[in-house]
Amino acid sequence: MTYKFDIFPFISKLNAGDLTCFEGSTDEDKKQVSPFMCMKFMSGTQDKTQIVLLNENVNTFIFRSSDKSFLFKLLAASTSGKTRSVRWPGQLKDRTSAFTNVIAEFYDCSLREAKLMEQNFNTEDIVQMAEQLGYIDEELKKLRKK
Repeated sequence: MTYKFDIFPFISKLNAGDLTCFEGSTDEDKKQVSPFMCMKFMSGTQDKTQIVLLNENVNTFIFRSSDKSFLFKLLAASTSGKTRSVRWPGQLKDRTSAFTNVIAEFYDCSLREAKLMEQNFNTEDIVQMAEQLGYIDEELKKLRKK
């Protein structure tokens, strides 16, 4: 059976500010743990200070340095020192509205440009654009509700 490293207790030590957690690990653990993965988990916090510290201190070195010991000390030093549960930060949700999609399709522009133009139109303008684009009644009703 292959050995599987449990990253969560290790990250808890980093969050607590333990600068020696990497040196105290076994050789097998040292091979398995990745500074980048730890940084991703640690950035999934609500603590704004920790996120800023991780971005300022660790992001600048994470791909430039091959010294894992140095990177883990930076990670431990870039926390607020509180032990907390960790979670994967996940992807940002698609925040484009149905209105933005209609404008982008109608004017044949990017979603970014459509988002900027959205404030210039009211709901009825958007519904008229959707009618001209051939949206069905069900889609038009959804647009009117927004």
